[in-house]
Amino acid sequence: MKINRRAALALAVGAPWFWVPRVVLANGQAGTVQKVEGDATSRAAGGAARKLEEKAPIYMGDTLATEADSALSLLFADDTKFDIGQKASLVIDEFVYSPGSGGKIGTGILKGSFRFVSGKIAAAKPETMVVRSPVATIGVRGTSVVGEVLDSSASFALVEPEGSARPTAIQVANAAGAVIIDQPGWGTDVAGPNVAPSPPYRWESQRINGVIQSITNIQRVMIPRPRVR
Repeated sequence: MKINRRAALALAVGAPWFWVPRVVLANGQAGTVQKVEGDATSRAAGGAARKLEEKAPIYMGDTLATEADSALSLLFADDTKFDIGQKASLVIDEFVYSPGSGGKIGTGILKGSFRFVSGKIAAAKPETMVVRSPVATIGVRGTSVVGEVLDSSASFALVEPEGSARPTAIQVANAAGAVIIDQPGWGTDVAGPNVAPSPPYRWESQRINGVIQSITNIQRVMIPRPRVR
């Protein structure tokens, strides 16, 4: 399985950490808060922090953060979903969406555990969705991803429902190299921004369960078997 060559090349050579916002929705809103456990806040660039509650709007440029023993679930206007765990933070770099004509979505996971499920933007044009971290960038193709971002390293894995037939893959890239992961339950580790992602390898189910439990309190998830090539 291959991802758009131009998008892959852009990631492999080390795209800038933050996107430059260009176009936004009429009111700048990117989505809403689906669920809050504990305490979470949102801070606009140069603005004061505001406490987040269920159904609260989120905007392009917001940095969202959770406290200890807290978690946050977000739903973007194109049905992209993000969950972040305790002491995590996420920034919405860019969000442009028009039903029927596509858009762009760029987010940054600054720290903490997370899970995302891509929505209509990535389904229509995969290269228009990018998820960044301090050590690597994730390019997606219709997929669900879990991961953890630490101070100077990160880990990412592809997770899909058992029996899913849709094409799915991620590319993890930085200035030092890139890998493509197209088997659910497989992932990569990135030791630093100048260290190439590790070759893809099968994650133990306990590891994926641990990440998901830390975000959603799900006690058990089904980890799909590797695809037979």
